[in-house]
Amino acid sequence: LIQASDGFHLFSKTYDRDLTDVFAVQDELAALIGEALQTELTGDDVIRTVAQTSIEAYDLYLLARQRIHSRSPQLMTEAIELLDKALEIDPDYAPALAQKALAINLMSDGPGAYGDIPEAFANAEGLKLIARALELDPDLAEAHAILGLINTDRPGMYDDAVASLRHALELNPNMDNGKNWLANLTLDYAEGVDLYEQVVLRDPLHGAAFNNLVQAYLDLAQYDKVEALITRTSRISGPDSNIRQALGSVAVMKGDLSTAIRDFEYATDVNQHDSIAKLWLAGSFFRIGDMERAEEVGRPGQVLIARAFQGDFDAVDRLIAEADFQSGERLGLFQGASAYLLWRGRSADIVDIVDDEFGGLDVLLKELPVSGFFGTNYLGTLAQAYREEGMTEEFDTTIQAMQSVLETQRARGSDTWVHWMSQAEYAALTGDVEAAVGHLQTALDKGYSSVVPPLRAFDLLEDDPRFEAILATSLERANQERAKLGMGPYEPPLFLE
Repeated sequence: LIQASDGFHLFSKTYDRDLTDVFAVQDELAALIGEALQTELTGDDVIRTVAQTSIEAYDLYLLARQRIHSRSPQLMTEAIELLDKALEIDPDYAPALAQKALAINLMSDGPGAYGDIPEAFANAEGLKLIARALELDPDLAEAHAILGLINTDRPGMYDDAVASLRHALELNPNMDNGKNWLANLTLDYAEGVDLYEQVVLRDPLHGAAFNNLVQAYLDLAQYDKVEALITRTSRISGPDSNIRQALGSVAVMKGDLSTAIRDFEYATDVNQHDSIAKLWLAGSFFRIGDMERAEEVGRPGQVLIARAFQGDFDAVDRLIAEADFQSGERLGLFQGASAYLLWRGRSADIVDIVDDEFGGLDVLLKELPVSGFFGTNYLGTLAQAYREEGMTEEFDTTIQAMQSVLETQRARGSDTWVHWMSQAEYAALTGDVEAAVGHLQTALDKGYSSVVPPLRAFDLLEDDPRFEAILATSLERANQERAKLGMGPYEPPLFLE
């Protein structure tokens, strides 16, 4: 151990032991390094001992962790098999139990995951494994962090998820997964960006944190930081699926849909279970009017809209009737269903979904994220539905939630076309025509383009020639992107005319 500033040795020792002594060596080494640094690495006087098992089980555990880190579906499937072998050798090895819970969670079919294990089963199995791991080792940091991850998408478990992740980082301040998962949840945007940056600085190939940091920079239109991050990481990784997904998301925000589609297609070809890349790809297909391909790759909520724009309204109605609004897809499903129903003049059906599937507006606002990185999700559509149903109190509550989200985004410097579309929607809902038109023009200037008009609450602007001019420019740009892909001009179906 060498002091970097002056080159002096702080600690040195040679270990000549049997391989079975590896855990004792780890404990001894950690204690001696802590003493040499004269610091408290964990905030305690004593460094926790490493959970011990047989060397064979430990080897399998380490190999599984490496495969899980890759986020490759094939390698994570191998990781589950390796962990099963480790647990056959030592059924009470808590770290292996925790990592198996993580692998199963990441291989679920929920949003942001990479596999096809039903999310409800993955959650139930993961919670069972974590409960056993914490029973064996109550201070196992990775188990607390993975518990936080599992609870992230469970209705009503936000506070528990955050508490588990913060406790995990108290136990192990250097846990990159824990930092990334906490950054996804924290309401303090600056804290989230800082956590992502810490992870990527330590591990440039941490794909999840890399992609999340890209989105955070894009939200602020910090393209110089995005490009520097992509360049730095690609020197190590090459043009892998994460790099191409990042390049695609930059292209979307700049309005370069043809480039975005090529990048997202590459990313999804390499990793066919990458739900985030598919989400971006389906959205790009939708904006250039390729509804069939949007349906092929989209998440359930996107499939609803793609089907609707192909005129298959009966199928959309069936999908909504069969939708599980308590699943991990509940946000996307509600966004898609409410946009479709508002477009079809069925505001009452939106209200019924809120009441019957979520238990009312207060529960909905608590359980469904009211904002993503860029906009206000479903709030504008929901506010318009309440207005059309004459539900003034619920309209006011929803508008206040929308206002709060937009104020938060303005304060941190959000500057994407998605954000400005949400600003325009809020202005239209509150009767400010001039602001709505101005914000729509800003969205256009920031890169907005689409062959179909936005499914948002812009009824107030329908007869405004400036609104029509903005939509015409958006259509022209999207048709230019279609031409780059060898497609002809978009011809809207008759029911849109």
